[in-house]
Amino acid sequence: MRWTLDHVAGIVGGSVGATGVITSVSIDSRRPVDSETLFVAIKGEVHDGHDFVRDVLQRGVGAVLVERSAGSANEIVVEDTLVALSKLASARRNEVDIPAIGITGSSGKTSTKDLVSSVLGSDAHASPKSFNNEIGVPLTILGTPDTATYLVVEVGSRGRGHIEKLVDIIKPTIAVITTIGVAHSEFLKNEADVRNAKFELALGTDGPLVLPAGDTELIAMAAGRDVLTFGSERSSPDGADYWATDLELDDLGRVGFRMVTPTGSLRVQLGVSGLHNAHNAAAAIAVGQLCDVDIPDIAERLQRAALSPWRMEVHRGRYTVVNDSYNANPESMASALETVAAMGGRPVAIHGAMEELGDRE
Repeated sequence: MRWTLDHVAGIVGGSVGATGVITSVSIDSRRPVDSETLFVAIKGEVHDGHDFVRDVLQRGVGAVLVERSAGSANEIVVEDTLVALSKLASARRNEVDIPAIGITGSSGKTSTKDLVSSVLGSDAHASPKSFNNEIGVPLTILGTPDTATYLVVEVGSRGRGHIEKLVDIIKPTIAVITTIGVAHSEFLKNEADVRNAKFELALGTDGPLVLPAGDTELIAMAAGRDVLTFGSERSSPDGADYWATDLELDDLGRVGFRMVTPTGSLRVQLGVSGLHNAHNAAAAIAVGQLCDVDIPDIAERLQRAALSPWRMEVHRGRYTVVNDSYNANPESMASALETVAAMGGRPVAIHGAMEELGDRE
């Protein structure tokens, strides 16, 4: 991305008194900025980015996108900076003519995103960490390098219509739904509501859908579409187009399995821990095949894959500590505990509350 300040102002419907070029966008005043950084002041639940505008201007930021003037020639004033951020992301997505894989689900979104990114290779640009909301998705797209060959975007939901808005920005060519469960049921009344909310991703593309084989209701919703199913012997006992079976764990909880595909089978050893990641890897392998990645290359890349922080991190010492503390819901916690129990030794679980579950908490 290399935009003039006038071009940025035109996209968001504002004006700017200074000249210059923008090559990066940030909402975090704690991060380094330079003369080619656009700082977007977002009002959050805890902090208001406008409180840090003068600081980033003093540190030499290229321009600030704000809702109230700071009296600087390097500012662009708009009514709503969050809306403006989405407009910038849409403009960047229109520039970047590459396939986009959208990934959503009640659990496994981030891990599946990490595995898909690994399968597609080093030129795939993926959401950092869990950047999956109305701020994280635009920042992901705005960070897409000109050299990227694929865009891999995690998509979260806090209610009906949320994913639909994000899909308008992402323009996915492949949609992946990992699981349907009770996560985020504070915002969605029941599993049917969750399913409908997640399916908004599928409605946002006419491309292939990669769906969990064990969810027959979700597959029925996709009738007439190009669907590949995936799963493991744990999540889909009756099989799938891409099916992980004969699961085995090593002493670090890393799972190996035989992957059955429409074109044959092979042994896969993941470089990440967790029995449930066989399910997630099956989705990643399906995406890899859709993107014409050879199966041997997929297997090799999955062996070198790494997950985002605090997802099934195994630390070996006097005691073996498994850190899966980023977030939790009943399904993901059950999978983590099953993995820990299978690793041997005397397991001890330390866990806090599971939130966003409504009356299930």
